Amino acid sequence: MKATTHGIVIIPELEEAAQAYKQRVWSDEEAAIIKTYFGRVPQTVIYGYIKENFPPGRSLISIIKKAKKLGVGTRADRKTAE
Repeated sequence: MKATTHGIVIIPELEEAAQAYKQRVWSDEEAAIIKTYFGRVPQTVIYGYIKENFPPGRSLISIIKKAKKLGVGTRADRKTAE
């Protein structure tokens, strides 16, 4: 059942899930792996390594986004900067 208060919808089942959901923080080691290898080895290899060694792993998209936040570009990005 949902309740509406001042234009806000509250759904108890979703509230429970929101309380249980914790966004995973990137470890220093995961960030170091991305800084060291992103753009040097295929992204899918980094994805596989992180998935295997840092359960439950990360999505490929999240790894790419993290690389961008860390300021790490792809090989193609480095070529266009030269």
